[in-house]
Amino acid sequence: MASTGPRSRAELEAIARAAEAQLRRAEFLRRLAQAPTAAPETAVAQQVQPYIAISREAGVGAREVAQVLAQKTGFKIYDKELLEFMAKEYKLPVSVLGTVDETTSNWFQDTVYRWLDRKAISHEEYVHILTETILLLACAEKCVFIGRGAQFILPRERGLAVRLVAPKRYRVQFVAESSGWSAADAERWVDRTDWARNQFIRTYFHADPNDPHIYDLVVDVGRFGPEKTATLCEQAMRNLDLL
Repeated sequence: MASTGPRSRAELEAIARAAEAQLRRAEFLRRLAQAPTAAPETAVAQQVQPYIAISREAGVGAREVAQVLAQKTGFKIYDKELLEFMAKEYKLPVSVLGTVDETTSNWFQDTVYRWLDRKAISHEEYVHILTETILLLACAEKCVFIGRGAQFILPRERGLAVRLVAPKRYRVQFVAESSGWSAADAERWVDRTDWARNQFIRTYFHADPNDPHIYDLVVDVGRFGPEKTATLCEQAMRNLDLL
């Protein structure tokens, strides 16, 4: 039989990444097996810690709300920290994850990214490792997740799903002041980011992020401000016996 020859470096890296991912999945399943008589869904729900999943309009100041919430509850924030954790676990550059984070793409774009960067991953691969990572973190500690569809990944009865909104002029002003951009640049960023995040949720979780019925709580941050918004979320968690 003819030899296929030595594998390329890219092939070996892909095999190593797949093996590492398989080991992580095996470890996660082993932890779930601690409840052997429960159905898989029940086993997951039993191990997931109370969490808060924040969905947000662009420029609403979700990070500021999450920081107050973390101080009030002791929960750990996962926003960009989620990408940093994924980068460490999967041995991928944060910049690579950033190109696919909360966006959608097509086969051509994913192929071009792989051609330009051997460590690039497709959007489908990103969503797969995102799902694994959120589940593992939620089982390990109490978390505040910002964006990325966490409420669709985790059992709803274990957490609070919040939607943060605000008038567009409030969001544009917030982005302009925090970034130093002009109002026009800030508005373009708000529009572009809202579109990308909404498409991400529609494509991979088959939900409309603007539908108020998929949340436990919808808050206008422009009216209440970050501090009072966080207080409303904390009170909702207590009302649901999650604190």
